[in-house]
Amino acid sequence: MEQAQGHQPASKPASNDDLADRLDRLGMPVAERVLRRAIELQDESASQKDQISLAALQQVAAELGIEPEQVRRALAEELTAASEPISGLLGKVLAPASLSQRRVIEGSAEQVEAAVRTWMIDQEGLRLRLRSGTRTSWEKEGNPAIRIRQGLKMTRGSGALRSVPEVVSQHSRIDDGSQVVELKVDTAVVNRTAVGVGSGLGAAGVAAGVAAAMVSAGGNDMLQFLSGFAPFVVLAGVGAILTARVWTATLRQGIARAIDGIQQELTNPSPRPARSLINEIVRMWTDRR
Repeated sequence: MEQAQGHQPASKPASNDDLADRLDRLGMPVAERVLRRAIELQDESASQKDQISLAALQQVAAELGIEPEQVRRALAEELTAASEPISGLLGKVLAPASLSQRRVIEGSAEQVEAAVRTWMIDQEGLRLRLRSGTRTSWEKEGNPAIRIRQGLKMTRGSGALRSVPEVVSQHSRIDDGSQVVELKVDTAVVNRTAVGVGSGLGAAGVAAGVAAAMVSAGGNDMLQFLSGFAPFVVLAGVGAILTARVWTATLRQGIARAIDGIQQELTNPSPRPARSLINEIVRMWTDRR
């Protein structure tokens, strides 16, 4: 008997209703993965496939019943979670490689940039060193009028940022009315100074040990050396650690004060300092010398 041969009918693709029924049974985790993958497929032609826009995040959130404001708050928390890199043993014992702080500040990019510039120049006593896009490098302003204004408490900055060679400010856009502002300082000078303090005390310990060994009449010269050297070794370690920790704490407070001040510049601008009078006093004092 001949067997009838023919093509098996092709399976029909699942309809939207069938897919919806299956999705209802699978639950929310599957829905999240499906939506995330759909966005990836939509953006496959983009050059930066690993990035996702705020609008796309809010679109996914809306599908899951999450309010756009909650997405924005979550994004702000993620963007402001700055970490401090640790560079080896020195960074763990003394100061981290850098200190930074971020904050979401309400305002346009132009408004935030102007607030950063006003605070850094007028309140922190810094001057612009280099600008590249939204990244700006600041350094200490050497004008004696700055020291006079700070001494007379005419500025609202802490003055701590003037103790490092460079301060970097950067802002990045969340949306038209919000920017993430970051301030960062390199603490290499802190570690160098702390090591210098420790080295100086260590050298003093060697001299004290040698002197103790030389003046001892008989006895164990090594024991005499250690008796003079050991206290200075302890002082060297304590001095280095205290120098780094105190300076680091001061810088952290200074960065936090600057971030607060930048935010206040947008809500309650500070009056412009009386520079002309102070500069004239400094000029007269310099001429007399």
